[in-house]
Order: sequence, then structure tokens, then C-alpha cells
Amino acid sequence: SVRMERSLWPLCTWRFSPERPNVWRREAATVLPLATPPTPAASSSALPKEAWAEENGGASTTTTGAAEKGDAEGAGDVASAAEEPLGYPPSRDQTIGRVQPMLCTVTTRVAHEYATDFIQSEDELNSTLIRRFGVGLVVDAARGLVITDRYSVPQPLAQVELTFAQLVTTDAQVLFIHPQHNFVVLRYDVSAVHPLPVQSVDFPVVPTDDDDGDAEGIRGSDELGIGEVLSYVSLHGDHRLSAKQTTVGSIYLKAWAFCEPPAYRERNLEICNLNDTLQGLGGLLVEPGATGRTCAWFAQFPAGKKHYL
Repeated sequence: SVRMERSLWPLCTWRFSPERPNVWRREAATVLPLATPPTPAASSSALPKEAWAEENGGASTTTTGAAEKGDAEGAGDVASAAEEPLGYPPSRDQTIGRVQPMLCTVTTRVAHEYATDFIQSEDELNSTLIRRFGVGLVVDAARGLVITDRYSVPQPLAQVELTFAQLVTTDAQVLFIHPQHNFVVLRYDVSAVHPLPVQSVDFPVVPTDDDDGDAEGIRGSDELGIGEVLSYVSLHGDHRLSAKQTTVGSIYLKAWAFCEPPAYRERNLEICNLNDTLQGLGGLLVEPGATGRTCAWFAQFPAGKKHYL
């Protein structure tokens, strides 16, 4: 167990549960009583309590009052720790505060001898355990469904972990890998992250007209425009979130080069380039503010021994 510093966090105890999924649980810490004053020497042991207190300058009364005050403060810290809900780190940026419940960090581990469905880089060829990191997008918080890219999860035979809010980690199962496009569907146990207010991505509803002339709402998004100013919220390898305003540079169908030896490559997909330098493992391109729509998802694309964001 790990004892948190009382001056920085409420007094509590964190315990690691070696189970599937692996989680950290917060428990109310037991307040330890303060140490009793040392026993006086043999020469002063025969003195009454009042005389001993006067000889030591009233130390007995002061120590008792300090002990009672410390116990009261400790009990208040334990009560506040038990009542404090588990949530996401606060942020003054409204865009980050709205987007962070939809994102999670993806960590994949593949043993070198079982890496059969993707091309490895030079560093991965010399390692016994291949580790890759990426960004997951929660598409159904009620069912525990997350999508990520094929670089982060290159094959179904892998150990996948998801980290939410920089503190809750749970295992995930690979449900589906698209054979042509760059996305993978993962599923996690909803009960493992139940205290967290995880949210699904806000796919906008675009009204359309059917053959009868009635308006009908479908899931989709408006097309991006060149020169449009949006906010790019990215997730880094240390689970840190960052946001910056960026401008849409170009939108086109990218021609991906062939891999040697032959392997998966993306095709027939519209790519958006930004006029700024991107940082992080990926993220979302959204309208700034607390109520902006989600416009695009930035992911890592495998291309032979390299990958692109």
C-alpha cells in the first residue's frame, strides 16, 4: 500500500489489486494515535502529576491538546477522502474538460515470437517484448466499446490495457480489426471504471430530407473546410492532455506506398492535414468551447516499418 501525503491529498490508502483487470483502489486510512510522552526519570517519578506538569512547563496538557486536535483533523481528512468522488483531473480549458471523458490511453504488449500480423520496426526486431501506445476513443460508454488505430493494436493476439483519467487501468479485449481501414474495436469491463464519468463521443446529428420530404436525423458530421480554425486535443504517452488551436490545411485522398514485405496499408480514405506541428499519440479535432462538435479523429497509420499521425 502507498500512503499519500496529507498536505497534498486527503489522508487515504491506495491498494493495488493483482487481478483481472488490474486496478488501484482507494480506501480510508486508519488514523494512528500520536506517541505518548516519554516516562520521566526515576528521580521525578515520585512527583505527583501536577508537580511533574509544572516542572516540565505544562507539557502534559499541551501534548494532550495536540493529540486531540490531530485526531480531529485526521478524522476530518478520512471523512473527506471517503466522500470525494473519483473523477477526471480539473482543467480550466473548457475544450479539454469536455473531450477528456471520451479519450483513453491504449497500451499493447506483444511477445516477439507471436508478432506475426504486422511489420516490425528496427527497434522492435531487437526486443523480446513489443510495446505500442495509442489513443482510444470511447464510442459506447454503456457497453464499454472503444475504437483505436491498427498501429496501436496491430493484431488480435496481444495484451491490451486502457487507462482512463490518468489513474484507472483495465484490460481490454480485441473484438474486431477492419481488414481495409485503420480502426480496431476494443471492449473493456464497464464495472472496472464505474466511478469515473466516462462519456461516449458526441457524434453530431445532421438533419436530412428523405424521399417524402420529412426531416430525419442521422449520425454524421459536416465536411471540413480549408482554412477552418479548430482545436486539436491530443493525448500523450504519459497520459497528459494538451490542446491547441490549429488551421485545416488540405483535405485529399492520400496514396499510401506499398509495404515490403506485403502487409496492410490504408487506402480510399480522406486525410486531413493541419498547418501546425502535431504532438502526442493522437486525439480529436473539435470546435473550441464547451459545446463544440467533434470534427475529425487523428490516429496513427502504420506504413511498413514506419507510421504516420
